[in-house]
Amino acid sequence: MPIVTRQTIAECVPYRYLTVTEWARTGKDFPKAIGTIGRSYVYDLDKVAAWLEAKGKATPEQIGKLRQLAEGVE
Repeated sequence: MPIVTRQTIAECVPYRYLTVTEWARTGKDFPKAIGTIGRSYVYDLDKVAAWLEAKGKATPEQIGKLRQLAEGVE
């Protein structure tokens, strides 16, 4: 399962890290973290990509970039 961190999400979408963190903390429908790597929460990439697309928060190109970067996180 591909995984992604909040930092990686923020690098790919037009929102800052603090915004992504706020989605994760307060967004009732934002995907739940599936664990941690070091001090970073990690998320299921497919669930995050679906959420970003459904909410109109990222373009297909940005989601593609997120998928490419996530390959290096696993």
